[in-house]
Amino acid sequence: MNPEFDDEGYNSIYSTDSAEESERERTRKYHLGKLARKRFEAMLRALSGRRGELARCMAFSLEHAEAASEVSLPCFLLLRAG
Repeated sequence: MNPEFDDEGYNSIYSTDSAEESERERTRKYHLGKLARKRFEAMLRALSGRRGELARCMAFSLEHAEAASEVSLPCFLLLRAG
């Protein structure tokens, strides 16, 4: 049974928890896990243009660079819509 990701509140959006780390070990190398994807999408939805928020999204992208195709698509769609 996998714990559900809760994107309520500041800390849950920006911090990696042990469930996400465990999922990362089990997931294929070039793919984001379900929890990581939900956290990244929550981070993108919460973006207001502040430097710290952008830095956290960039850090997430670098930490998950092996899944670049999955990380870049939401960013592209966000920029295209805005």
